[in-house]
Amino acid sequence: MPEPERAGIMKAMLRPLYVHVPVLRAEAHLDRLGALGLGIELLVTGKDLDEARAETLRVARSVKALGFATTVHAPYDVAPAASDRKVREASRARLADALEVADACAAQNVVVHPGFDELRYSTPSEERAAHGHALDTVEALRARLAPSGATLAVENFFATPAALAGFVDQLPSEGLGICLDLGHAHALSRTPLAEWFALLGPRIVQFHLHDNHGGWDEHLAVGDGTVDYAAFYALSAALGRDIPHVIEGRDAEAAEASVWRLRQHGAPQPGG
Repeated sequence: MPEPERAGIMKAMLRPLYVHVPVLRAEAHLDRLGALGLGIELLVTGKDLDEARAETLRVARSVKALGFATTVHAPYDVAPAASDRKVREASRARLADALEVADACAAQNVVVHPGFDELRYSTPSEERAAHGHALDTVEALRARLAPSGATLAVENFFATPAALAGFVDQLPSEGLGICLDLGHAHALSRTPLAEWFALLGPRIVQFHLHDNHGGWDEHLAVGDGTVDYAAFYALSAALGRDIPHVIEGRDAEAAEASVWRLRQHGAPQPGG
């Protein structure tokens, strides 16, 4: 590869690295995260919001005060596409609660699971109804978040990139994007990674990075499974944008191993 082309690709790959951490455990890791020059994705759960809301918000404000770049992962044990109206309403309220945490830490993105899986419905009418419920919830969250300047990032729990593109294309583009989870794309789909980028590239605002062997969502360290990270490095570099790369390891050891492996491929070093 010619040196100018190689230099351009390496420059494009200098993406900010973040680590996914449960919000009430975040303070125990701040010194290490700061030393490694990492941002933080704060995972917020319903239990955090019900039993420790004041502490959750205090931690979020502290992370902001210390200067960490942040994203927030909204609660995922929700069902915004449920057929039961009360379940949908409770799910929407729970997700909306997480936006308060995003405000407190000045999050760049808020990641949500849309609760819609096009493979799970037994009739077309069930699928259409669930699709509509999920759209309504995502739009309500997007509209609430947009004035803050943060982006609502819809995570891929769809079997194909076309299904996810079709979903987000029905919503206003302001303040809305996609979180491409490489582990989900590998374990829940057989679509090559290049096709995910080809269809979704301009809409991608965040990555979730972990690994698996294609059978289930193992959350291994980057490089410990069969996700095609060589392809990812090239595809993400070609986007040419500063997109948060959030490591979602199953434990601290997996997360730190991922940090060093990603830095071997151009992610920024501490102080860099």
